[in-house]
Amino acid sequence: MSIQLPDDLRRALQVYEVTCLVTEINHEAAILAKLPAAEQRRFRNAPVRYGYEMALYDEGPVICLAMAVLDNPANPVDMESFLNVANQFDLALARKLAGQEHLTLHFLDERLDHTLSKRVRHRNVARRELEAMITQALDHLSTLSNPDWYAARQRFMREVPRG
Repeated sequence: MSIQLPDDLRRALQVYEVTCLVTEINHEAAILAKLPAAEQRRFRNAPVRYGYEMALYDEGPVICLAMAVLDNPANPVDMESFLNVANQFDLALARKLAGQEHLTLHFLDERLDHTLSKRVRHRNVARRELEAMITQALDHLSTLSNPDWYAARQRFMREVPRG
């Protein structure tokens, strides 16, 4: 499977050494992860664990897709991507994700070369959870006069334990 990155996304990804985001690739909502090639060597046959998390803060709602590549169960490669339902592009991606039967992860190396794609079944229960989170996040957003998603995401990253 080949992927074509838009020039603006390619430029943005060059800034980050490691990153993970949800974007549209090949007409589906997909996860794009940029990691050093050395970390990806054992990914091919490794299972992927994922789940959605949400927080409703005074600053705004945050939806997080948390994933782990279990290449080394004692030390998995953890990744997370955040969705901002106040942003129409992110909202459309979240809704698209909720409707997809599979999650596709595309891995890029340091030079932004596509190294691997993995496709995992998007469990029905996870899809329903995401749909419910989208609804809750939009309802919460409608109660806020001045949401600040970046502040909400920073708070989520401070307050929600990882690993």
